Amino acid sequence: MRRRVIKAIIFDCFGVLASDSWADFGKKYLTGRPVQARRAEELNRRSDMGLLSHDEWVSGMAVIVGVSEDQVRLERQRNTDNGALLVYIADNLRAHYRMGLVSNVGRGFRTDLFRLLQGTLFDEIVLSYKVGVTKPDERIYLLAAERLGVEAGECLFIDDRQVNVDGASEAGMRSMQYKDFESFTQQLEEVLNEHTGHTAQS
Repeated sequence: MRRRVIKAIIFDCFGVLASDSWADFGKKYLTGRPVQARRAEELNRRSDMGLLSHDEWVSGMAVIVGVSEDQVRLERQRNTDNGALLVYIADNLRAHYRMGLVSNVGRGFRTDLFRLLQGTLFDEIVLSYKVGVTKPDERIYLLAAERLGVEAGECLFIDDRQVNVDGASEAGMRSMQYKDFESFTQQLEEVLNEHTGHTAQS
């Protein structure tokens, strides 16, 4: 059976378009602390579902890990944008595909980045706290496809976490894991050539 043509590309944000300060935070404060790690995971889930404000998340996390709220804020602000990937998207993908972004994120976190990306590089941005659903729930992937005006099978989803990649696959999307910029662009070219007959640079 011939595979469906890819018409839309959907990216994760943290760990792909920007660094994942939460991963560094977890390594620093939660390694070897399984009880605190479970509590932190539940706090993150509630925040990503839109049930907590960013300030409530900060205060809760400070209690869990035993540091000041100012320290939590400082650690979480240490995100850097993946400039090489953002330029690649602008130069090679934006003109050829519908572009989407799906992120598990709480209210008030990196709003500057999402405002910048909406309408410039991405046609649709789906944030978990706004829709009350988080990856890897298939509903958030299907919602992104619907908003982009395509079928799930016409989407390619990219995330750094395998569990989220698997969730997209279960929703009917083609999916791939992001590890680093160089290997990603090579793999992407192969996938797009296979599914569209041309590469991102055509």
